[in-house]
Formats: sequence, structure tokens, C-alpha cells
Amino acid sequence: MKKVKELPILRMGFRPLFWLGSVYSIVMMVYWVGGLEGWWTMSANLNLVNVHIHEMVFGFVAAIVGGFLLTASANWTRTRGLHGGPLLLVVSFWILGRVGMLFVLLGFHPIWICLDFAFLPSVMVAIAPSLWKARKPSNLFPLLWLTVMAGGNILFLLDASWVWVGWGRRGLFLGLYAVVMLMVLIGGRVLPFFTKNFIQDPAIRKWPLMDVLGLVATAAFVFTAFVFGETHPMTGSFAGTAGVIHLLRMRYWGTLRTWKTPILWVLHLAYLWVVVGFLLHSAAVRGWLPWSMAVHAFTVGGMGCFILGMISRVSLGHTGRPLQAAPIVVAAYATLLVAAAVRVLTPLLPAGAFHVCIAVAGVGWVLAYGLFVVVYTPILWSARADGKDG
Repeated sequence: MKKVKELPILRMGFRPLFWLGSVYSIVMMVYWVGGLEGWWTMSANLNLVNVHIHEMVFGFVAAIVGGFLLTASANWTRTRGLHGGPLLLVVSFWILGRVGMLFVLLGFHPIWICLDFAFLPSVMVAIAPSLWKARKPSNLFPLLWLTVMAGGNILFLLDASWVWVGWGRRGLFLGLYAVVMLMVLIGGRVLPFFTKNFIQDPAIRKWPLMDVLGLVATAAFVFTAFVFGETHPMTGSFAGTAGVIHLLRMRYWGTLRTWKTPILWVLHLAYLWVVVGFLLHSAAVRGWLPWSMAVHAFTVGGMGCFILGMISRVSLGHTGRPLQAAPIVVAAYATLLVAAAVRVLTPLLPAGAFHVCIAVAGVGWVLAYGLFVVVYTPILWSARADGKDG
């Protein structure tokens, strides 16, 4: 029998967590759409909407963020990274969280959901020592926002377990907006880098002033949304400001030059969805548009597309394969982008079209991530193509 540390799936953090997160997102999307359509009876322990938000943010997205940071931190600090038994332990915490949610949905006491608590702290414990030793302040910012994300999860868990009632929904959105902050942090770091390396044009670069202003405006948005609420005028002002700054931030990223390279343009379009999310949020605070449009621009458009683009790229690069998306994966990108547009525009369509649009968007998500799972399962579960570790 092979030792645990020798299993290819446990050689780096991205392998098990990208795979599990993607599969789980499909399961939870089917659960969400089926619940809305009345295909099965929902648990009375938790609100269906809250279950949907929690499991997509703290189940699916948390798995991907954890896998990415466990892998990226090893690159940033030139260390081996978590693997083998220790990695299996961290992954087990994530699995326990999903088991806890299953128990709750089956009618058991909500306290079972607290099994979800350990995963994000375990990721932080795993990456903090190497990041600290590297002595690069920029590497510590993702750790800070991972902490904020974990704090949002704790608030939800305490509410859902009837320990400290009243802060659950605010915790959910604190976690969601912490992920938005992680996206602008990571996106600002990797998009110009990836694009410059591929196109080989020194004119593609960061804009340091806009980088700083964008992070400050986004942090202010997250703070005011949590303290004063998503619909507070100050939150709307910071959202609008952040949207404009992040659009300007992309000026030197070479976005228009990526159209022949799907594995790049999907990331740029995902970042544009984040910009749209900020602008829609600002418009919603002013009463011009429904707030759910902003939420789904951030989630289906921004997070969904950014994650699909990143995991398809990282999984190729870190398994020794060419950075070229297969045609079926490009189809997955396009499918998810269409699903995002449908979901964002749903509130503007006639009421009778609501369930149809939700179903279309849900099916689009399932198809997109289903295609990823089909193509990348053999990649994630097998050894590197070049025979190296990882």
C-alpha cells in the first residue's frame, strides 16, 4: 500500500481542495435550485438562502482559497508547502464542516454545523510561519483577510447554533466581502504578471497608486458594510469609488490584448465582474437597482469566473503542463460567463421568468464546473507530467 504522503492528490494543497471544492459547488448548486423548485423538502433548522450563501462562500470558495494560499505561499517563500499527512488533516477539517452541514440539513441539532469552524484557522496556521519568515509585508495581507473571512464564519456559526443570535447574516456577508478583498489583492498581483509574461510587453504593468487606492477603498467598503450595513449611504459611496478605481487599475494590464488567450481573458473578465459588482452595489444603495444584482455580480461573475480561471491555470502550471486551456475548458469559461449575466439580470426580467432564469444560471454553473471536474480529475489525481514534486 502506498503511504499517504506519496499519493499524488496530497502532494500540494491545490490538488485535493480544488477538486473537492469544485465537486461540492456542483452538489450545492443542484441542492439550491432543487430547493427553490420544490423538488425536495428543505430542513427547518436553517434558512435555505443562508445555507446557499454559507456553503458557496465557506464551503466552495473557502476550499479554493485554502488550496490556492497553501500553494501560493510555498511559491512566495520558496518552501515545499503542506503535503502528505498534514495536508490530509487540513482537508479533513473541510470535509468535517460539510458533514456537519449535512447533519443539520437532515434535521439534527444546528450545533453540528460548528464542525466547520476549524478549516480556515488550520489553513492560517499552516501558512503563517513561512509567510512570517519571508519578511515581506505584502505576503501577509492575504492572511489578514483570511482572518476576516474566518471571523465572518464564526459569527454565522454562533448564530446558526443559537449561541449568539442576530449576527449570522452579517457574518455571511463579511465573509463574502472578505473574499472580494482577496480577489482584488490576488488579481492585482497576478493578472498583470500573467499577462506580461505571456505577451512579453514591458508596457503591461501595475499602477502602484491605483493599487493602493483600490485596496483602501475596498477595505473601507468592507468595513462600512459590516458596521453600518450594506445599504448605508457611506457603503454605497465606497462601493462606487472602489468600482471606478479598480477599473482604472486595469489600464496597464493589457486586457484587450488577451482575447486570443482564453486562460487569460477569463481572469480579466472576472475582474471586470468585480468592478461591475461595486458599481451595481453603489446603484442599489441609491435605489436605482435591486441589491441582489450586485451580490451575484460579485459571486457568480467575479468569484465563479475568477476561481474557474485560476484553478484551471494553477492546476496546469503546478503539474508541469502547458498553460493552455483545452477547448472544453474554454466552453466552460463561456458557459459560466453567460450564467453570470443571466443571474445578474434576473431581477430586471418579468416575475414569471424568475425560476427559469435561476434554473438556467444554475445549470450553467453545473455545466461549467462539471466540465472542469471531467478534464482536471486525472490531472489533479496523478503525478506531475515532468516528474517533479508537487
